[in-house]
Amino acid sequence: MIKSILFFALLITSSAFADVKTLTFPQVVEGEFAKVGEAILEEAYGRLGINVKFVHYPSERALTQSNSGHLDGEIVRINGLDESYENLIKVPTSYISAVHFVYAIDPHIEVNGYESLTSKSIAFRRGLKVVEKNTVGFKRAQVSSSDQAFFMLERRKEGRVDIVIEEELTSLSIIKENKLENIKQLYPAISEDKHFHYLNKKHQHLVPEIDRVLKAMLLDGTIEKIKNGDTK
Repeated sequence: MIKSILFFALLITSSAFADVKTLTFPQVVEGEFAKVGEAILEEAYGRLGINVKFVHYPSERALTQSNSGHLDGEIVRINGLDESYENLIKVPTSYISAVHFVYAIDPHIEVNGYESLTSKSIAFRRGLKVVEKNTVGFKRAQVSSSDQAFFMLERRKEGRVDIVIEEELTSLSIIKENKLENIKQLYPAISEDKHFHYLNKKHQHLVPEIDRVLKAMLLDGTIEKIKNGDTK
């Protein structure tokens, strides 16, 4: 009897996913943080028999395309995005957190929350919602990429850009690859934010299933292994 119930449940699940063979998500950043997010979703959807692919988009355009249904959702975004983009459904389980730091040439800048930075000129990647939300009214430049923000800081004219705010893994990769030795990571972190996967509402039937898989991957250690680069 139990075997019959399990078999029937498997048939229902297979039928629900039969029309979904590949999902396409926009990737709006590069570097280690992006690679980790992609690897986690590849594994998660693979467990459901669904392929995923990633295409690069500017952050704001990505949201427009995901919300309209031209793309299938968002890889990693902050909590509450569905309040502004009504066609996006949040998968409840947060599977990755973004730790943001302040980066500067002047190592003596004190960091004690966003309010401590009101006198500074800030550069950050356009679409970095957590920074955008917390720097309203500040002197700020929103640029097309994280690399551009760091190059502005490194090559700044006096007073043009004092600091960059960006996610840690992405930042350290840019600094290392471009040998930006003058730029320092300032402590403590400015914020640590749980990030979530979002699906367009046309895939709402997948939300509980991918949530179940992400929970399982957290419990069995798969996500931690991916973060640590251990994919064997």
